Amino acid sequence: MTPTTQPTTTITTPTSALGRLGQSPPALALLGALLLSCGWLPHPAALPSLLLLVAWVPYLVLERQLTQQGARKGRVFATTYFMLVLWNALTTWWVSYSTLGGGIAAVVLNAALMCLPLMAFRQTKKRLGNRIGYLSLPVYWLAFEQLHLHWDVTWPWLTLGNGFAAAPQWVQWYEYTGFLGGSVWV
Repeated sequence: MTPTTQPTTTITTPTSALGRLGQSPPALALLGALLLSCGWLPHPAALPSLLLLVAWVPYLVLERQLTQQGARKGRVFATTYFMLVLWNALTTWWVSYSTLGGGIAAVVLNAALMCLPLMAFRQTKKRLGNRIGYLSLPVYWLAFEQLHLHWDVTWPWLTLGNGFAAAPQWVQWYEYTGFLGGSVWV
């Protein structure tokens, strides 16, 4: 008797499809934007603000993936910019009620400015290694937020610490650190 071979079929399960989707930099950018937006929901609730604590994880994963793939700066910038434009658009869409052009300009320009600390993080990580790179990220981000609060084109809405406005019971320590202490927490 000879054994017969059974034809093999590949079954795509939802879990494996989600796994592949989670490997896609644009999908990670979308997820990052959605998580970052949770602190600024139109009808604030405390629980979604908790998602801010993991909101940067998709960005860190996509940055690592693109770096490992040898992606050029332009591709990393474009993916990062895509995430930040979505976050800005999802949270500050209402600015366009004053003028549509002004609202679009605010979203586009603020996202471009937000790319600066993230690109500085990437360069630091690339030149000085992971340890110093990851330690530099909150420093760059806080420096960006501080600058953004103290110049003529101030834009305080998306300061990360403000994302906990719906949950003041979680951030009573802002009394000592201010809302930038919340940015450090995130």
